[in-house]
Amino acid sequence: MSQLTNQTNISITPCQLSQNYENFAYILNISCYWILPPFYFIFGLFGHLICVLVFKRELKVNVAYGYQILVAVCKLIEIIIISIYTLFSTFSGFGPSPGFDFFRTNYFLMVSMTKLWIPAQGIVASLSLLSLAAMTIDRAFALCKPIYHNSLEHRKHQIIAGILCGVLSVLIS
Repeated sequence: MSQLTNQTNISITPCQLSQNYENFAYILNISCYWILPPFYFIFGLFGHLICVLVFKRELKVNVAYGYQILVAVCKLIEIIIISIYTLFSTFSGFGPSPGFDFFRTNYFLMVSMTKLWIPAQGIVASLSLLSLAAMTIDRAFALCKPIYHNSLEHRKHQIIAGILCGVLSVLIS
């Protein structure tokens, strides 16, 4: 056993970064902070807007689409907040980008990034998850007790579920 410990004296040297690694990191930085976010914003915004419009039209036929409208609106707000946060983190130098001086010297922009947009991301993410849970509970209740579920006033329950999800998501974040 003592021979084994004598043979395991290994010196640890730091890994040398190659030029290829630095080029890849630069390309990844450019694509993650400048190329992909506009596509994410544009396609996500228009896709969820179309979903909200279609669900609103279908809401007249089936009241269960109220939860899908809530989820689609939450995802729409989440896309907007994540896009603004990515833009702010790019301008501030918070991420791997160097940032811009006008952003770093503006106190309001820096404080709004840390005190507004970071908590808003958590609030909207938990709101979308809680609204999905509310929709799942409603659908499970509709499957288990269909006759009783049909006699309920669904709009009132959806409004109460949306308010509860909003309050809980603010308290969680």
